[in-house]
Amino acid sequence: MRFWSALVPFALLPIVAANFHLTLNFCKWGGYGLGAPFWGITPANTTSCQTAVDLYFEHPIKYGPEPSAAVCGSNITIFSEDREWADLNGESGQCFQINDGNGHYASCSTHGYYCLSLDVLWCLSDWCKGPGDPGME
Repeated sequence: MRFWSALVPFALLPIVAANFHLTLNFCKWGGYGLGAPFWGITPANTTSCQTAVDLYFEHPIKYGPEPSAAVCGSNITIFSEDREWADLNGESGQCFQINDGNGHYASCSTHGYYCLSLDVLWCLSDWCKGPGDPGME
């Protein structure tokens, strides 16, 4: 009985790796200025500057008030001003500011570009589970 009682607190922990992030990205080619901003929506288990930029080159998300993308098998839209997300099936959830609204900066080089990435929101969901996440076999 003690063994099962010890497991109860772990069962109540949130599934962190199931979340996804919204990043604001800028890239430059060569030595002059930064290009136009673009959004990145990445699963939390793969969030990085490199991932956000690579996903942009595969499926661009233009800068605008409501970024949308396919994430882990669902098409979602993030309403950054309301800090919420919704998908086409009626699922929805909350998003939270990173670092008290200051975000987290990272840089990377890819595809011949030098890029800056600002991780601005993380959104709570039950998708994007990777190996080792609860519920994965």
